[in-house]
Amino acid sequence: MTSRQKLVAHGLSSKQGALRGGYILKDCKGTPDVILMSSGSEVGICLEAERELSAGGVKVRIVSMPCMDVFEEQDGDYKQKVLPANVRARVAVEAASSISWGKYVGLDGAYVCMDEFGMSAPADKLAQKYGFTAKNVAATANAVIN
Repeated sequence: MTSRQKLVAHGLSSKQGALRGGYILKDCKGTPDVILMSSGSEVGICLEAERELSAGGVKVRIVSMPCMDVFEEQDGDYKQKVLPANVRARVAVEAASSISWGKYVGLDGAYVCMDEFGMSAPADKLAQKYGFTAKNVAATANAVIN
């Protein structure tokens, strides 16, 4: 793992999945109630939110999407396996613009993203301000499920 941030190693990453641009990082039994998607350091927030949601009986799939361009090159069966069309409750968690996530979030999903530039503060303060917390991601997920 390489990052300028202090990240907790979760040990779930898949080299093969990363080479396909996107993959199921953590899955539930059966059809997910919601899919949480992120591309980098936000994966940790999704994992924390998944624990909170699962404790409440919500079935969660976490998708890591390190490269959308490479993911788009995959065959339709693979993309459908990772992001099944019948699961419309989706949340993109990205400490950057929401713009590239629209295709995957769909009409029924939501974003926890930062569509501004130039904010300066300690990382934990910015995370709170923009909702990059497990609690907010879980609340957002619950909102798109209901």
